[in-house]
Amino acid sequence: MSRHVSHPSIAEPLWQRAGFRSRAILSCLGLQPVSPLQERDGVKGYTLKGVDTLDQKLLIILSTAEKEKAITGLLYASNVLKHVWLNDVKLCFFGHFETLLAEDEEVQHWVAQLTELQIPVACKFISDSHGVSEKLGQLGIKVEYVGELVSNYIKDGYVPMIF
Repeated sequence: MSRHVSHPSIAEPLWQRAGFRSRAILSCLGLQPVSPLQERDGVKGYTLKGVDTLDQKLLIILSTAEKEKAITGLLYASNVLKHVWLNDVKLCFFGHFETLLAEDEEVQHWVAQLTELQIPVACKFISDSHGVSEKLGQLGIKVEYVGELVSNYIKDGYVPMIF
């Protein structure tokens, strides 16, 4: 479900409000100033480095077997959904993370909090090969083949972020 975030109209350019004295400083940092976009459906968006805030799409893929890295990804996923930092976020569990999730109670706790915000999808091929499909289903995870799904998300403009 996409959510649109309204951005107030500002008289002073954001790059000046952020303390930058000139656009040249921004260019040296590899940044471009924020410029207003047209209103769409009553919501005004802005662009930074060519990203329309009304069309931000993120695909978070958790594939690591490293618990600390996995918890970092789960924490980010929970916060981006809870605080609506981006408008459209999808979650996919893949690879060795699926086994970590099936076996580790702390990771299961983090995923339980996440599933209150969105039901992630896990790769059936991997979970079947690791013998954890049933356990993932019991944890409230949707288990299905994800190769085409992930490819379609990327084709639709989702930016993959992999932990």
